[in-house]
Amino acid sequence: MNIDAKTACSAAAGLLAALMLGGCSKTESAKVAPEPEVRPEQVEIRLSGGIARSVASDAKTSASLPPVSRAVIDKGYKQDLQVAFARLDQKTDGMYDDYSAAVALPATRAGNRESGPDATAIAFDTPEYYLSREANNNTKLVGWYPRGAAAGGVVELAVDGQDDIMLTQELTGNKDAASQFGTEGRVFSFGHQLTQLRIWAYAADEAARKVWGTIPSGGIVLKDQRPTCKISLPSTVEFTGTPADLTLPAKKSGDDSAVAYPLELPVAGDAANNAVECGYAMVAPIASDGALTLRVDTSDGGTYDVPLTLPTAGFEKGKAYDVVLKFTATGIMPAAAIGAWEDADEDVIVTL
Repeated sequence: MNIDAKTACSAAAGLLAALMLGGCSKTESAKVAPEPEVRPEQVEIRLSGGIARSVASDAKTSASLPPVSRAVIDKGYKQDLQVAFARLDQKTDGMYDDYSAAVALPATRAGNRESGPDATAIAFDTPEYYLSREANNNTKLVGWYPRGAAAGGVVELAVDGQDDIMLTQELTGNKDAASQFGTEGRVFSFGHQLTQLRIWAYAADEAARKVWGTIPSGGIVLKDQRPTCKISLPSTVEFTGTPADLTLPAKKSGDDSAVAYPLELPVAGDAANNAVECGYAMVAPIASDGALTLRVDTSDGGTYDVPLTLPTAGFEKGKAYDVVLKFTATGIMPAAAIGAWEDADEDVIVTL
């Protein structure tokens, strides 16, 4: 092959290569990049909730709003409340799992800092979002106070006499504006699960006060109290554990200030209006066929077990009861003279 032939062949090969490269480049540039996946906008779950009013059996205490250190939570509570919720999401087939795998989602209920509606905002510590799909997109929530872990669908909280325990109803919501939590019909209410017993004491007369003396610190004990409130989500509440004695917390029900022991018994005659406050305790409710006994210790009169007479409906959850202890003299030695026999007009009947 001569030089010209070689040159021509080489040029042809180069031209072919250029055509091939050009064709490849044209093919690549013709490809259209895939459009990004369009996802429905995420809607954050925002809640609102109120606190059920604790019903008092006797308006002996102040109705003023509680201070910062308040242990009894009531309607109009002014401080932020650390609560928790459990969540269940609807599955694509429309069904729900149970709460056995649910975890406690920490949240904060804003306090009632201004007068107005009792229901205030609740925010999750880590934002939660509604399901984004269009069908079978409901979410169920149930909340409780104080915060406590959920294990196997159960929350266990200590009943120590001092701390309130509350549980909300289970509500269902979704991302649609009219179906979101916090709208009408979807506002959570924290309901009290304990009963509140407020203990007062007085002496019927001066003789009784001398017989009994003072009530020392720890002198009033509620016998045989269950130590654990067991909540099986969403709504089953029972009280468990080995019954044990619970010393009455030395706090005043009106403002949670300390009760100054030892307590001098005031002499109030038949009226208990001037009775001294001994403290209060929040404990498991007691059915009408149940029983509650106090152990009362005094400096001079010793220690006595005092069975309480229950109200007709028992001690119900969410209600506060005033338990008034009336101390009377146990022994009276009057002077007497012997008179002449004389028939009376009627017999005297003595009930012992």
